[in-house]
Amino acid sequence: MRHHTFTRLALAALAGLTIALCGPGLALGQTPEPPAPAERRTLRSQSIFGEDFTLRSNETIDGDLSVYGGNVVLEEGSRVDGKLNVFGGNIDIAGTVRGDLVMAGGNARLRKSGRLEGNQTYLGGRLDNDGGYASGRSTQLPLPSAPDTPRAPSVNVSPFEWLRRAVRDFFGGLVNIALAVLAALAVLALVPRHVRQVEGVLRENAVVAGGLGALTLIAVPVIAVVLAITLCLIPASLVAVVALIGAMLLGWAAVSRVVGERLMQALNRADWTVVGQTAAGALCLAVLGVIPFFGGLLTFVSTAVGVGAVVLTRFGTQPYPAPVATSLAPVTAAPAPVSEPFDPQI
Repeated sequence: MRHHTFTRLALAALAGLTIALCGPGLALGQTPEPPAPAERRTLRSQSIFGEDFTLRSNETIDGDLSVYGGNVVLEEGSRVDGKLNVFGGNIDIAGTVRGDLVMAGGNARLRKSGRLEGNQTYLGGRLDNDGGYASGRSTQLPLPSAPDTPRAPSVNVSPFEWLRRAVRDFFGGLVNIALAVLAALAVLALVPRHVRQVEGVLRENAVVAGGLGALTLIAVPVIAVVLAITLCLIPASLVAVVALIGAMLLGWAAVSRVVGERLMQALNRADWTVVGQTAAGALCLAVLGVIPFFGGLLTFVSTAVGVGAVVLTRFGTQPYPAPVATSLAPVTAAPAPVSEPFDPQI
């Protein structure tokens, strides 16, 4: 009896130990349930300055993403529905960019899961593609660099080659001079009243016009390039460039007219017409502009003064400074007091 009881207790203990040891193993062998997917988030257009930015896998930007001075990471599953603009940073793309990509001063890496569905423009950088999808047009623009040192002229130049170059340079200079004179005369013929308005500023405020014109010649091209690259406002950039060219032509005609008038006075002549004065001034400036260094400096100063005068007069449509309208009320004499006759009985 005791033997059977001991045997039963031993079997029960062995079964309990077996269950205790095999139970966790069975539980660990089961496949865990996948975690619930994160809720999708939609963000508005983002503009980040001086910081890195990471777009998570469950995030979508319904607009543009612009990062200045920071790196950008687009995780797998993320999406930018608009444009991606990055300046001064690198990009790691594992998500999707549906708009255009514009970056300057950095490199981009396109992962295998990444997608670029728009055009790409790289200023001073490149794209390293690890097998992702890239459609659209890709444009790489090198950063501006210092011009190369001019090479010394070759010693072994035949006399005929030297003569050919001399003749080419001579006639090329004549063509440039003729074009300069024709441009001044054409502007004078088309808008003579505007040219006269600009001339007044050149005679009275040449220093102010020169400073403003130099600033305009430097700032407008830079602004046009920045607008075209950063905001893709190519029409606005073209309008700015066309307006600058028009101001240069109008200013050139006015400066030629004033220089021709001074030249006529220096020669003690008084029979030159306005057209003759303009042609003589343009010819004088164009010939002096061919002189090395001095000619370039003279051309820049005359162009700056002309452009500044055009800006001050708003393309010759109003005088500078604008006349101050003063309206004085007519002064009427005060009525003389009426003296009543003296009555001695009062």
